[in-house]
Amino acid sequence: MGNKLQVILVVAAVITVLMPNASCVAPPPQNITATVDNKNSLIVHIQGSVKASGEVIIQYWSQSIDPFVTAPVTTKGTSFSLEVMDLRPLTQYNFQVFLSTSSHTPVSQYQGTFTTGPLPPGLQNAKIQLTQGTPTYGLLLLDYNCTNFNGIVAVDGDDYIVWYYQNDDQVFTVSQEDNHGIVFNEVSLNVGYTMKEIAPDGVTSHSIDDILADGSLCAPHGRWNHEMLLRPDNKVWTIGAEIRTVNINGKDTLQTGGTIEEWDMTKGTVTRLVSLFDLLDPVTDRTEESNTTSGFFWQGNQNQYAGETEDWTHTNSLDVLPNGDILVSKRYLNQIIAVKPDFSGIDWKLGGQGSDFTFPNPSDQFYGQHDVQMLPNGDILLFDNGLSRPDDHGGQYSRAEELKLDFTTMTATKVWEYRNVPDLFSSAVGSAIRLSNGNTVVDFGVDPVTEDPSIYTVVEADSNGNVVASTTISSPGKGDQYRAIPIDSINGEKKDSVLPVK
Repeated sequence: MGNKLQVILVVAAVITVLMPNASCVAPPPQNITATVDNKNSLIVHIQGSVKASGEVIIQYWSQSIDPFVTAPVTTKGTSFSLEVMDLRPLTQYNFQVFLSTSSHTPVSQYQGTFTTGPLPPGLQNAKIQLTQGTPTYGLLLLDYNCTNFNGIVAVDGDDYIVWYYQNDDQVFTVSQEDNHGIVFNEVSLNVGYTMKEIAPDGVTSHSIDDILADGSLCAPHGRWNHEMLLRPDNKVWTIGAEIRTVNINGKDTLQTGGTIEEWDMTKGTVTRLVSLFDLLDPVTDRTEESNTTSGFFWQGNQNQYAGETEDWTHTNSLDVLPNGDILVSKRYLNQIIAVKPDFSGIDWKLGGQGSDFTFPNPSDQFYGQHDVQMLPNGDILLFDNGLSRPDDHGGQYSRAEELKLDFTTMTATKVWEYRNVPDLFSSAVGSAIRLSNGNTVVDFGVDPVTEDPSIYTVVEADSNGNVVASTTISSPGKGDQYRAIPIDSINGEKKDSVLPVK
């Protein structure tokens, strides 16, 4: 009996060693939920607990949509919470929760489903239609203002709206940061202008009004109006306006000239870097369009000079060159200038009066241009609106154009263009953005032909100027499509079918 008792005690001791206390065993995944955001039907929150600490990745797909994976999120203990984006409306998705620990091998933790909601009413009548080809970009980020909707949308390659941000007032200029945050200008004609930064889930990170409580910043001048150029150290450059009285032909006139303003999001300050009044002469550096007194909203901080001040420069885009020069587009002067890095003067002018470059082929000149950038090869890419283009230069049509600058002969020569067939004339707005594969996304942002709802055309063209894909955009009350910006993802998600789908 004693020997049996001894054996039993030994076995019990072994069992105790091999099976640790239940409180030390990692719990199975639990309380994992997937809920549609209460303010945005295309954002789904997935949260819960997993077996161990590490990084969580969500893979999601539907019957007709290939798998995506979210950017990894580090757990807090064994708990996690993340947002799934890049989703089509009214669609059921399957999803898997994967946990990656120190072994770096994702292990499936949970499987489930969720169903997205409908688009907001203002977007339900949007007609975004792929009319030709297949785009090579992932998504298009669009400022989107129409009846019952102001804000931003992202459209996938099949022309579904897969993300949106609804804003109280109109959104004008949009840029996406490296961390997938979005900065933009907000237009409120009765109140003023606001610059905002939002996270992909729509939460405001930073914002600043153009008229502070003490009446400073834009008062009494014009509002911030074009461009959100991302700069280092959490700074953004935008275009503002200054109004001065100038004697032209013996008459005192109010002139509105462009300025460059720097928003320091960390400090919550806006600083004027330069005014074009200090670099150009509003008496001699002007065109017939410089006399325009209507059709622009930066006519005083409360539009108090509407119909009185002339839109001298209509400055509309910025870019920083490798040598530090600032490329500034002045639409109403048909001119691009390279401003010195310290803003003390102008290094060169392209186009317009006093151009340092000539055009061996006069038809290569641009008119009323938008969205000017320097490409890595040193060429200039722009959207040539063709506003007031002379008949002997081809008349009024719009195109995307790439110009090569020869600083020895001081000539500018067209080396590439996309011109639609038949011609489209976008008298205002528009963009041309070069993709890494050499294709260019071109936005013809104004439609002077069809009445409401107007139709706007976005084309991806290859290096030979041939159409790769063409999309039309139309919504009731939509007045223009300022820019069409190709992006890779909304919140770091990417297509990935490597993880096992079960």
